[in-house]
Amino acid sequence: MDRTLRHTDDLAALAGATPPPQTPLLTVDVSVSYGEKPVLRRAALTVGEGEILGLIGLSGSGKSTLGLAVLGLAGLRGARVEGRILFEGRDLLRLGSRELRRVRGQQIAFVPQSPLAALNPALTLGTQFREAWQAHSSEAGWLGRVFELLEQVNLPASEGFLRRLPQELSVGMAQRVLIAMAVLHRPRLLIADEPTSALDVITQAEIVELFRRLNVGAGTGVLYISHDLVSVAGLCHRLSILADGEIVETGETRRVFAQPEHEHTRKLVAAIPGLGSDVHFFGFGPGASR
Repeated sequence: MDRTLRHTDDLAALAGATPPPQTPLLTVDVSVSYGEKPVLRRAALTVGEGEILGLIGLSGSGKSTLGLAVLGLAGLRGARVEGRILFEGRDLLRLGSRELRRVRGQQIAFVPQSPLAALNPALTLGTQFREAWQAHSSEAGWLGRVFELLEQVNLPASEGFLRRLPQELSVGMAQRVLIAMAVLHRPRLLIADEPTSALDVITQAEIVELFRRLNVGAGTGVLYISHDLVSVAGLCHRLSILADGEIVETGETRRVFAQPEHEHTRKLVAAIPGLGSDVHFFGFGPGASR
């Protein structure tokens, strides 16, 4: 039997169920370059309301650049972004900086791949949560919302925990804090850039489960960026494969695993080793057994 098929039958069965047709929440069609060097060339994808789309690419493929472009942050690194990025029908590339700040953090939130580097080491967790709240809301009640979220991400919902500094946390705990901070204002879209890359395999599975619960419980759309095709098998409704700055294939997760169409996708799937006792790590996601 072909090696690709031999290793993907079980993966396809574990992959997320096909979501119902959804109104596009995010539509991207962009080219991005740094100076004369093109990084993305007409990279196009959509994320539906309540959908988890996995953006899969090798290191250097441009996947993180695409995420930064959606957030309006690629330009801060000297990038030139052309095309369109429609969020709820508005082109983010046409918004002024003040309007974009209202969207970023409130309607579109970000979970980076280096949690300890993303948190301010000089400020307590409570101070950072309060500042994140005040950036987009003048209402009282931030502490109750933070305690609610800490419980949801399986962290201590206590003032004692909020008095901690980031360096007192494990990497896994810091990532949970960032996820809680990202959903503080109930965003419509969450961009997660390699959120499990610095974690051990058990903590990786727990974080993936958190994203699944956020999606199911709150209907949050997720653009989940990863280099690891297997890690998103049971999480994402659809996958977009990025290679050399272009989206070369997009499809339902089951289909991409079982019948990859593009040569690059076939190579990614063929490189997946045989699955053993850790297959249950990938059993999260819509339609998967729980």
